[in-house]
Amino acid sequence: MAARKAALFVIIGLAAIFALRTIATFFPGITGNLPTALSAIGLHLASTLAFLVFFVLFYRLAASQDREGLRQ
Repeated sequence: MAARKAALFVIIGLAAIFALRTIATFFPGITGNLPTALSAIGLHLASTLAFLVFFVLFYRLAASQDREGLRQ
């Protein structure tokens, strides 16, 4: 997966988390039922995975063999 596509997934994940938290702020009881709570958990896990993939790809790109400063 390219870093560009991983960055797109991170942006989508951030937007989804922001939307979910905003909705939960205005409607506090919305995550009270089980399917909604499980979908919120799945959304958070997927966006966290996207963050991790992006950071690993970015580190590999930034700490490549030709860049000595970041590999120390």
